[in-house]
Amino acid sequence: MPQDSRNLKITCLVILAFGLVSLLFGAVVILPAEPLPTGPIALVDSVLALFLGVQGARWANVPSNAKRVMRAAVVVLVLSLLLSLLVVLITQGTAVDALAVTVGAALLSLAILLLARVVARRLERA
Repeated sequence: MPQDSRNLKITCLVILAFGLVSLLFGAVVILPAEPLPTGPIALVDSVLALFLGVQGARWANVPSNAKRVMRAAVVVLVLSLLLSLLVVLITQGTAVDALAVTVGAALLSLAILLLARVVARRLERA
């Protein structure tokens, strides 16, 4: 497996771990503490990150699936950014814990998008 494909696989596993941790964090800490709907927003974004991690790690085993990983990463990136904006608009930036979950998922999905693009470009050149 080439190094760029390995980096993509590792990053997918990182967002998988992030999704699991943020889902547990959201269920235990954010959901009971926040009266506003930021708890469910953080949980939805955690599930999105978990989905991208599981599917991305499965698809990254075959380098020709890089475009499929890119499409999934774009969807999760856009949804995470929209959820981040929603958290900021609802709470005026006071729900830092929910905002950290949504921004973290957005940054990791951006990293996956960029790495999948590198793999796809390498395959196009070959």
